[in-house]
Amino acid sequence: MSQKTKIMERIKVFTTPFLQRLGQRLQSEDIIRGYIAGKAPSFSASDVKDTVIEIEALPKLDANLTAFENARVLYEALRGLDRTMASDQRLWAWLAHVPFMDYMAKRWPVTDQAEEKRARYIAQHWFVNTQTTTAYLRHGIALLWWGAHMTYDEKRDDPFELTREFFALYEYTRQLDGSLGKSDSFVHVLLDFISNNPKYFEQFKEDKVRALMRRLNFVGAYRILPALEEETFRSILSESLQ
Repeated sequence: MSQKTKIMERIKVFTTPFLQRLGQRLQSEDIIRGYIAGKAPSFSASDVKDTVIEIEALPKLDANLTAFENARVLYEALRGLDRTMASDQRLWAWLAHVPFMDYMAKRWPVTDQAEEKRARYIAQHWFVNTQTTTAYLRHGIALLWWGAHMTYDEKRDDPFELTREFFALYEYTRQLDGSLGKSDSFVHVLLDFISNNPKYFEQFKEDKVRALMRRLNFVGAYRILPALEEETFRSILSESLQ
């Protein structure tokens, strides 16, 4: 008996002109009401185009689940993305507005924001407007993929062990910027260090992580942290606990 051929679908992106036009309309009350209702702004077939990435199916994201749980299923489905494709701002805009619009509306409710802040809130979470780590980690969908990509470690019994730690504290996503966020190995060592010192981080974990990040930013002012040898980096981290 012959096996059924799997039907693959291509990942799409919005065109740059469409995103430029949409960006100019974000202050419109009609547009904002659409985001509140979980409805993407209208677009035509000419406003999207196929990429070369093919997948069997996009996963279902659930706003009732944790960010880690959603990141895991999204990354498992989109592991075929390379860093260049995953840096395409048009991709994340399409994913947020089309297949994952319902998730976005529930996870990042616009109605919770003051009226004067709603357009900016939409711009931050539905769009990637600058090529910085912070911009990707603020985007509702890019955050999930990049958080998993930076922390996935197939050498571990649980490849998503560091991913779970990453999403356990939102503090990471706000401070892993600049040189701190550009090196996956740097992120791995940092998260591994936090995970392996549970007694120290047992109480006031967020405050201690925040202090640790300030220490690293201070050291990074005169040393290129991602370029350090792993043991040197671990030594700097250990000194911060003394």
